[in-house]
Order: sequence, then structure tokens, then C-alpha cells
Amino acid sequence: MITQKSKFYNHLRNSHGYPIYTLRMPGSRIYVINSTALIPIAQRQFRTLAFGPIEARAAQNVMGVSKAGVDIMARDIVEDHGYLLTYSKAMHTALSPGPNLDAMNKASVQTIALSLNKLGTRPTRIKLFEWVRHKMFMATSDGVYGPQNPLRDPKIEAAWYEFEPTIIIFLINLLPKLLVPKAYQARGAVVKAFEGYFRNSSYKNASALAKCRYEHNVSHGIPVEDLPRTEVGNIFAVMSNTGPASFWVIYHIYADPIVLHDCRQEVSKIVQKNGNTCTIDIANVKSACPTLLSTLQEVLRFHSTGISVREVLEDHMLNGQYLLKKGSTLMIPAPVQHTFRDIWGNNVDEFYYKRFAKSSQQKRPNPVAFRGFGGGTVLCPGRHFASTEILAFAALMMMRFDIRPVEGKWVRPGTEKAPPSASVAPPDVDLEVELVPKDTFEWRVSFTGSDKAMGIAAEDIQANEK
Repeated sequence: MITQKSKFYNHLRNSHGYPIYTLRMPGSRIYVINSTALIPIAQRQFRTLAFGPIEARAAQNVMGVSKAGVDIMARDIVEDHGYLLTYSKAMHTALSPGPNLDAMNKASVQTIALSLNKLGTRPTRIKLFEWVRHKMFMATSDGVYGPQNPLRDPKIEAAWYEFEPTIIIFLINLLPKLLVPKAYQARGAVVKAFEGYFRNSSYKNASALAKCRYEHNVSHGIPVEDLPRTEVGNIFAVMSNTGPASFWVIYHIYADPIVLHDCRQEVSKIVQKNGNTCTIDIANVKSACPTLLSTLQEVLRFHSTGISVREVLEDHMLNGQYLLKKGSTLMIPAPVQHTFRDIWGNNVDEFYYKRFAKSSQQKRPNPVAFRGFGGGTVLCPGRHFASTEILAFAALMMMRFDIRPVEGKWVRPGTEKAPPSASVAPPDVDLEVELVPKDTFEWRVSFTGSDKAMGIAAEDIQANEK
């Protein structure tokens, strides 16, 4: 289980084929769902099969929130008025398609565009994952935290990279202060940076998301000293998968000439040229580039290692067939759902960039089986923000640069060293490449906005079809 990580669950599914099974651990049980049909049934029981207790534990162990703060979060944990169930509703206005999300995406994409402008017209040699991760870290954090973004400090960025891979050690409270002292100190540095951010009321100049999170905490009485600590969890939520996902999108586009040709041709059709100036409207990238969007979704299918976890709060007979005992844990591993041959086809083990594109020649996969953003009441609320900035980054890269591996050919790195907390596995080794500018045009981005959600999760597809 430890050595095989997410592959462990695929192995058990392939060996036994049960719709759901039990792993007996010392003093506890873990139920693992294989059957796609059982997922929406389990997700509807969000008060009995709850994520809240895990969130409260993460607040205490991972974020370092005080007992008083954790008590507030854990109070009425499955009630509509409780801190945790009202959180997603509070973030809805900031993260749903509309003006607030557009403003955040615009700030993020502008950061990307300005950073690419600084590269000039000569080839640049980079380490691809390190470079992409940094670009997206800056873009995402600027979009969320505004002009006084504390994560712009290189020391704080480095501190986050020190802390993030060790999150599982904090979550299970495995003596992190002794076992990973550098990570423990790094978390403290991040918290201290946000103490200044809140002390100076910098959130007032930030995104609607930052303001909504602050107001939600204050309205529920979270102690002032815990406000910067809650940002540790928020940073993880918006940052942890954006960098790896962006890397794999760039990798799969450039490593395959056919994918590069098709995606680049698609984006080129929405570029507006005026003399020596080229402009891309990011709203058109979202709405008029289905092959690029499919490539992103396939990255999330192919490279996902995430596991949705719930705690069983009361004895429950799932679907009237399977008894789940109080105090147990329920898991829905994404890799299991993402590798069903009868859902995804005989090429399920291959990266196929058009898998999610609408086609009369192929049946649309069951959207419930796509777990790139989780699902149910804990469906990732920031999925539209993350998807838009990744698509925008890929579009700008394709239009402005060719990328050549220094060693002469693209070799896909492994992901065996990915930390358990990763939902999209980062590469084990970096790739040294050369960025080669394609032209000397002046490139600009615009964002006319959109109030329609991209169909990137089952819940979005259902909403769009109503």
C-alpha cells in the first residue's frame, strides 16, 4: 500500500473486481469504492459520509490552527449553518463564472503574459518543471492575493516548496517538528508572511476570493491569530496541482508534433493581428479551443493520483447493500475510475489528447468517472480558475515559443516519487529544454469575460445541459 501508492487500488480492483471492498487496518476499516455507479450515491450522503472531520483535522495538524479555531470549524460539522458546509457557499460568488472570477483570471493571465514578455527574442535554456511551476505559482497567487501578494517573496515561495511535500506527515501528526524540522520552520515562515498581509489589510486590495475567505472566517468568529494559518490550507488548495498539471499539459503538447499542430492551429484562429501586435482573448481560449481543453482534461485523467476521502459518522447501508460502520474511512481513488477500459476505451493506458473532445465517432465517457476535480459537496470550487489559467498559459506558450529538449528528444519522466498529498503527480526528474521565440511580434492578452461554465466536471456538464 505504501510502496505502490495509488497503483495499489488499481491492483486490487484488477485482482478481485468488487464494486466496493474493505481494507482492515489496526483499529479501523477502510472502504474503497470501485463501482462508478456507487459514487453519486455515496456523494449524496454527505452528512453521514462526511469530509468535514478530515478538514477539521487538517486545520489543526497541517495549518496549525488553534484549539479555539478548530472547535469553531468542527462545531455543527454536518449542519448547513456550520463553518465547513457554509464555506463552499461563501466562496461561490468569487469562484463561479462571472465578473469576480473573470477579474481573478485576468490578473493571473496578465502576470503570465508580462513574465513571458521579459524573455526577449533570444533562446533561453530552462528546467521545464521548475520554470513552469514558478510561473504558475506567481500567476495564481497574484490572481488571488492581489498587489501585496506575500508569496512573491522568493524566500516565501521557497518555504512553500519545502513544506508542501511533507503535508502528509503533518496531517497524521507524525512528530513533524522532529521528523521534518525544515518543513516545520518553512510553514512558520509562510504563516508569518500572511500575518503581515492581514495586519496591513492587504486582502482589501485582493480578489473577491481573498475577501470572501476573510469575511467567512470573521463571521464565524475564527481568532485573528488563526487567519494567516488558514491560508496554509488555502494555498494548498489553489496551488498544489496547478504547477504539475501545467507542466504535463506543456509536455504532452510539445512532445507530440500532432498534438502541437492541432492545438496551435486551434489557438491561431482566435488570435487578432493588428500590424506587429497580436492579441489573444482568453475568453475565446475557453470557448473555442475544444482540443486544448480536452488535452488538459486528459492530463488530469492520465496523471491523477488523487483519492477522495470521507469519514463514516454513523452506520450506513450504502445503496441498501453495503454496510459501512461508524468510525471507518471511505475512499474513492481517482486512478481506479480513470483506468476502466469499458468507460475510456481500449486505449485507456495511452495518453489520447482528443478523448474528451465531442465527436460523432466516439461515445462520450461517463462524466462521473472523471475525478480530476473530485465531486459532490467537495467538488473543487476553484476548478474554473485553475483551468482557465492553465489553458491561457498553454495558448500563449504555443503561439510564442517552440520548445526543444536539450538532449534532442522528449522523454517522459516517471512519477514514482510523487508525495502522497499530490492529486496530480509531479515529475521525478526535471527536463532541460530550450525556449525558442517564434517571432518578434508584440503579444497582448484581453479578457472579455464569460458567465458560462466549462464542462470540466460531471456537475458542470449536468448544469450546462439543463
